Amino acid sequence: MRLKFGNSINPGVSSYFIMTPKQILNSYVEDFKKWRLANYSEEQISKNLSDDPSYPEWTSIEEFFSELLLSRQISNLDEEDKINLLYLTARGWDCGGFLYDSTKLPISSRGELSENDFISLAKVALTVNGSEYEDAKWLVAHCFGKLDNLTREIEDILLSFYQEQDEYIKRMALFSLAKLGYKDIVSLVEKSWTIDDEWHKIGCLSILNEYVEDKSILKKFLLEAAADKRKDLSEYALQLEQKNNR
Repeated sequence: MRLKFGNSINPGVSSYFIMTPKQILNSYVEDFKKWRLANYSEEQISKNLSDDPSYPEWTSIEEFFSELLLSRQISNLDEEDKINLLYLTARGWDCGGFLYDSTKLPISSRGELSENDFISLAKVALTVNGSEYEDAKWLVAHCFGKLDNLTREIEDILLSFYQEQDEYIKRMALFSLAKLGYKDIVSLVEKSWTIDDEWHKIGCLSILNEYVEDKSILKKFLLEAAADKRKDLSEYALQLEQKNNR
């Protein structure tokens, strides 16, 4: 099936062209990269400091996402297409992008994305590297927490995301594993606690408080966090301690 898009893909051209999803994805990604290079420094781009939602054709990309889902084309995309989709997903994570930054279903903010198609996209996300994909990776890891069951396949995927160097990707994978009832979550939180990042430690405390019945480890970490000189961590620990002592 071919998707119909017109001057959103070819600015200044009024007539409509019939293009395949592959052609559309390639066109958007190429144009987006050119736009970033023309408007931001290499350092800004490498650190994802560009204002991506201000890309002139962003509304058209949102419409493309919706049409891609409506026409059930995700399963027909090859690896290159999915990598391009992940690139665009990362560019619009905070403004109506492909994946939905929420705690509950749906997975996509633009239409119905099946669990199987989402998992296939997640597998490709594990194969790509570079700062331009980080926002897509943490979104994928986060969205797993919306699902109902932790299958062996999903567990393996999330554990792979947990191995990522980026702290936020790692933290989102940890949260999703906790939400889905990962049996070794306490051991994984203990491992995460050794990471010297304030917000990662706050995440560990949150997980122990919300998803782990045995509070003995939480009490131990609360004592350490309360003595920490970092304000947000120590204050959060105090709040949890007061809450649990009521």
